[in-house]
Amino acid sequence: MKKPNFLFIGADRCGSKSMHNVLNQHPNCYVPAIADPYFFDKKYDRGFKWYHNFFKNTSDIHIAIGELSHDYIHSKLAAKRIYDYNPDIKLIITLRNPIDRTYSSYASAYSAGVINESFENAIDNVPMLIENSLYADKLDYYLSIFKKEQIKILLFDDLVSDPILFYKDLFIFLKLPFIENINYK
Repeated sequence: MKKPNFLFIGADRCGSKSMHNVLNQHPNCYVPAIADPYFFDKKYDRGFKWYHNFFKNTSDIHIAIGELSHDYIHSKLAAKRIYDYNPDIKLIITLRNPIDRTYSSYASAYSAGVINESFENAIDNVPMLIENSLYADKLDYYLSIFKKEQIKILLFDDLVSDPILFYKDLFIFLKLPFIENINYK
C-alpha cells in the first residue's frame, strides 16, 4: 500500500464531486470510492489503520494517490495533522466566488430539508453559510505551514468554463499524463 501524496482540502460547493469523478477515472491516480473521508478533521480518532484501509488497493501504476475532504480547509488542527503526516504532501484547493458558493450551499441545504427558511433569513441564522466562503485567513494558515509550491489553487469558474484546461492544469501539478478518454464533465 502506498500512502496519499495529495489531498483536496476544500472548499465545499467548489467542484469536489466533479474532481473526484475525474480523478477516479484516471488510470494513474488512486482515490478511494468514498469521497470526503474527513480523517484529518472529524475522524482522526479512528486511527491510521482505519485511514490507510482506504488506500489498500493502490499499486505501482498509481502516481497520484489521495483523497478529497472539502472541510479540511476550515480546520487548523487538520492542517497540523496533515503536515505531521506528510510535510511534503500536495494540497489542492478550489475557490468559488464567495457569494455563489454561499448561495449554492444554501440551495443544497434547503433542498435536503436541512434549512427551511429563506436565503435572506438563513444568512442571519446559519453563520456557516458565510463563514465557509471566507477563504483568506484559512489559506494564509495553510500557506504558513506548507510551501506554496505544494498548494495548487484552482478556480471553480475555470472548471465551469473549460473543464479540460482545468484538469490539464491539475494533472500537471499531480504529475499525471493527460488522458483523452475521460469524461471531464
